[in-house]
Amino acid sequence: MTGSSFIINSNTRLILNGSATLPIIHAVNILKRDMERTLAYSNAYYSDKIVINYLSDEKARNKETFSITFTDEEGEHALNITAYDDLGIIYGILYVSHTYLGVEPFWFFNDKEPETKEYIEIERVDYVSSPNKVRYRGWFVNDEVLINGWKTGSESTQVWEIIYETLLRCGGNMIIPGTDKKALENRRAASEWGLYITHHHAEPLGAEMFLRVYPDKEASYAVHSDLFKKIWEKGVISQKDKKVVWNIGFRGQGDAAFWKNDSRYKTDKERGRLISQIMRIQMGIVRKHVKNPAFCTNIYGEIMGLYNKGYIDVPDGVIKIWADNGFGKMVSRRQENDNPRVYALPTSKDKEGNGIYYHMSFHDLQTSNHLTMLPNSPEFVAAEIEKAFDAGADDYMIVNCGNIKPHTYTLGVISTLWKSGTIDVAGYRADYVRKYYLSEQDQIQKCYMDYFKSPIQYGEHEDDKAGEEFYNYLTREIICHLVRGAEKEETLESLLWATGELSFKNQVKWFKEKCEEGVGLWGKYRKEVQSVYDSINDAKDRQLFFDNIVLQSIIHDSGCRGAVKVCAAYEEYLKKNYFEAYMLAQDGMKIFEEALAAMKNAEHDQWNHFYWNDCLVNVSLTVYTIDSLRKYLRILGDGPVFNEWEKQELFSANDRQIGLQTAYFNQLSDDELYGKIRQTQSQFRKGRPIENV
Repeated sequence: MTGSSFIINSNTRLILNGSATLPIIHAVNILKRDMERTLAYSNAYYSDKIVINYLSDEKARNKETFSITFTDEEGEHALNITAYDDLGIIYGILYVSHTYLGVEPFWFFNDKEPETKEYIEIERVDYVSSPNKVRYRGWFVNDEVLINGWKTGSESTQVWEIIYETLLRCGGNMIIPGTDKKALENRRAASEWGLYITHHHAEPLGAEMFLRVYPDKEASYAVHSDLFKKIWEKGVISQKDKKVVWNIGFRGQGDAAFWKNDSRYKTDKERGRLISQIMRIQMGIVRKHVKNPAFCTNIYGEIMGLYNKGYIDVPDGVIKIWADNGFGKMVSRRQENDNPRVYALPTSKDKEGNGIYYHMSFHDLQTSNHLTMLPNSPEFVAAEIEKAFDAGADDYMIVNCGNIKPHTYTLGVISTLWKSGTIDVAGYRADYVRKYYLSEQDQIQKCYMDYFKSPIQYGEHEDDKAGEEFYNYLTREIICHLVRGAEKEETLESLLWATGELSFKNQVKWFKEKCEEGVGLWGKYRKEVQSVYDSINDAKDRQLFFDNIVLQSIIHDSGCRGAVKVCAAYEEYLKKNYFEAYMLAQDGMKIFEEALAAMKNAEHDQWNHFYWNDCLVNVSLTVYTIDSLRKYLRILGDGPVFNEWEKQELFSANDRQIGLQTAYFNQLSDDELYGKIRQTQSQFRKGRPIENV
């Protein structure tokens, strides 16, 4: 230790000068907790203290910034955190936690406890933070089914508090704290952590949905404008004392266009005029209760089409939010079979005040990622976001973070971008691995890099990369179409977005060929990560690498291989080779079950039951659907007695021909029949005699 150093140990005092607001109390409690975690008890006493100087000033120019200075007064050394608003103080406190105590932004989600020391010696160098690139920046905790299924009751509150803390550690200041009713429940607590609240584009002003409040009434603004206004005003009043970026606009009851509920508005002009009028009405309601409010509106989906045609007039001072397509490309999203890929960034005609809605997690029931990372690379993401910033879309950035844990690596990329406006991806990757892994860092870095070389290219565009929903949803689509009795030449409408105008038989062929490509790509990657996993000696590193990388490789690899088997089963079905189809379908089912087993293996310690509520990708539902297919195939080929296949495959040639009784034992279940046959075939391949049952 040197005389010019500042020492933090277990006796270092925390002193707060200024208002003890709830957000600051939360941050101070975090710092206390982090000091307890990182500093072993010490008998040594140093006259050093951490002083938090909250100089509340409404007119301060650099909101959300802070300074760290070192002073000496009457023999006492002080580390001073100084800021002019809640968020500035919070970021200053978290800077001390991260920079000096070693607590990483994703410490919780990556199970990374900081190193414990008797004391921490700090060089007395002052620091002044810089303003962030993006004014309003945060997460939309959307499709949060894993989080909701993981913890219940009082523990749920603790989970959401960790989410708020992690977002603040990433430099965020804004949140949509869940979907639908969950957002209403969490709004107050999120605000108490110092965060701005904003809203889902289907829930203007954060108000309840019309049909939740009035389930027996027609959800028509033309009929019930007074009731809509009443709901909106109630929503505003409930949030008027919070920091809010008010989302205005008008959509239907759910994530859809309002004219699906109300056919009165038949033309684009009528629809655009109504939306433009309603935005101004909503702004008036907010201004009635809130001084100097901030507004935003989403240029998304059907709204983008109306806006680009000139039918929507966005009021001055409203931030226009442009959205990527769910795969990181700043073009309009595909909706079912419609994929216009309209440019989704402001142009020279758009006035100041633009932002973006960007997906790290997406749920499109077709080919998106939810349990795994975005299939497009961080380099691709950086290029798209920097392009958005260049177009002036840097006032607002809301990121769909899904369930957070599967996406920590890519969410860290976003954090860097919204703070500085640019990123060195290679440097970020090295830093991320260094922070969270102690061993085999070069090999682990390569695994993070190679992941993004592995997704299937399912379409002609650079961003047409398949997430894990591709294998699960399309497999289920194909099975349902088959079992419903579809002819081989009949086209499956829901696959037109992928295959174009092909017969169902050729649609299945297309899907099989794409998944066969994936078998090569993901199979190679799975072997790579397994080799690295086997080389890691540190138990914590092994578990984290499994949770973050091995698991995702298994979800992808097993999805591709399982889908190929199902497609092969369909090919045999067309030839009326029902037994061969039956066995191939079960091969596919067993392969998909690898993903379920891997998710179960990632449910350790505090993550117990984390994947229990996988109701969106729903690998279990894929297994169930294949199970239904195998039963259907057995009915076709082995019914109604259900022992012919058993005789043919498991009985000796001698026993097969004796027909004194139709059965000697209860018919085998599907699992028993499949298991015995595959075991027998395996023994035969090894040159062993086939034993009689």
